[in-house]
Amino acid sequence: MITINTASISNNGLNLNINISTGNSFIISSAKLWTENTFKDYSKAVNINFKLSQTSNNEVFILSASEVNLDNFNGIYFLEFETNEPNNDECTTCQNPVLVVVTNLNQYYRCMTELILKANICDNNLFSKEVCDDSYVNKALTINLLLETITQCLELGQFIEAIDTIKNIKKLCDNCTNCKTIVKSTSCNSCNSYTY
Repeated sequence: MITINTASISNNGLNLNINISTGNSFIISSAKLWTENTFKDYSKAVNINFKLSQTSNNEVFILSASEVNLDNFNGIYFLEFETNEPNNDECTTCQNPVLVVVTNLNQYYRCMTELILKANICDNNLFSKEVCDDSYVNKALTINLLLETITQCLELGQFIEAIDTIKNIKKLCDNCTNCKTIVKSTSCNSCNSYTY
């Protein structure tokens, strides 16, 4: 059995923090990474076994974006871990391999905020019909709805639907000027992780 103690993306989006364990006297034998564009295509999986020490049943490591040829961890990432611990017939919830999903959707929250601020500049009454370009408000509301959809899809294990949804958000945020900015903050409310 694999236990995910921690799986998160750092606040600046540059690192993926992992703390996992398996049964005593066993090791994590394999680790793979996919992006939202390569999910479950094993020919495109990034082998991250080089981060595994395989000296105990616990693995704690930081994977930098540069180590996997990325600028940063923005979007949805899928990690698959395997153990050499045999399956226990008594454990009905034990899975090998285990899939972990981590997200950093901050750039899309920045996009939504930028649209709201553009609409707010036009008129003091955001919800009046006199907003100079109500497409800002419509796009911001749509992005907010789509971000919630991604969270719900991931919680339900609907990964393809979450991936399709993030593609729609990317189209809406094509002209965002502040989306790629890495912002240092003390918390990362939009960084989530899910284990399957």
